[in-house]
Amino acid sequence: MARIKTVVGLARKLGLVSGYIQGWSKGSPVHPGNAYAVDQCPGLPGDVPLVLVECGFAESAPKECHERVIQRVDHHNPGDPGFDCAPEAFWEGSSIGQVVNWINSDLAEPQAMGPLFAEAVAPHMRDLYLAAAADHCLKAAYEECCPGISSEEIETWRVQTRAKHQNQPEETVRMRIREARATIMQALRNPEQVVEIAGGPIVRLPGTINELPEASMQLGVPVEYRMEDARSKRIKVGLIGGEPAQIEEWMARFARDYGLEDVYGAPVRGFAGGYQPMKKEA
Repeated sequence: MARIKTVVGLARKLGLVSGYIQGWSKGSPVHPGNAYAVDQCPGLPGDVPLVLVECGFAESAPKECHERVIQRVDHHNPGDPGFDCAPEAFWEGSSIGQVVNWINSDLAEPQAMGPLFAEAVAPHMRDLYLAAAADHCLKAAYEECCPGISSEEIETWRVQTRAKHQNQPEETVRMRIREARATIMQALRNPEQVVEIAGGPIVRLPGTINELPEASMQLGVPVEYRMEDARSKRIKVGLIGGEPAQIEEWMARFARDYGLEDVYGAPVRGFAGGYQPMKKEA
């Protein structure tokens, strides 16, 4: 989202967009847990049209907000423009790619400003390209299924960006990834922590492990995990790094057997999850 905001800022300087605002829900800025329950947009100017980026309006939102929407950018849920995009089309599938393409084709080109927008975005494009692959299909990027991206480049970029985000030395991030990889490999040798799904093994790991997703993607080993969601305080159970058939079976059978709520997943992108119901107070 930070990179998308940067792209929108560049387009704003060219007069192609009015700006970027964050939706609110129940009086507070939205976060990933409630981004599809936007009920107000403070600071929304005049009657400008809206492009929704990985968010959505609640039914209680003002009618004019719904009516202003001219474009949706997303890849998380069935029906989203990028939901079913395979790794070969990661740029078109990713939200970052959708934003850049939409501004260029729908806003810049009709005004003969395509070259100006392309020039403004050019210094950022390699970073945006790598971010798109990592966000849309990280496992596939490590398997070199994303055109133009090598496993070495995506690994280096991921370590650099994660170290910067965490305000940690790069070697600390690399060490955590190595430790997570060792944990996965140890579990893979323990029959009690391995289950077959759709003809392939997945590893079950309890608790929170630093850099677990990164290690799973690098090894190509699907991992089922459990963790507490920081905002909702619900226990989240998920599967990452799975093949499409594994994700489908996990969502259809395992999520049901676990009694999970709000189940989500994208088989072609290799992930799924859900939440354990909150215990009712006596």
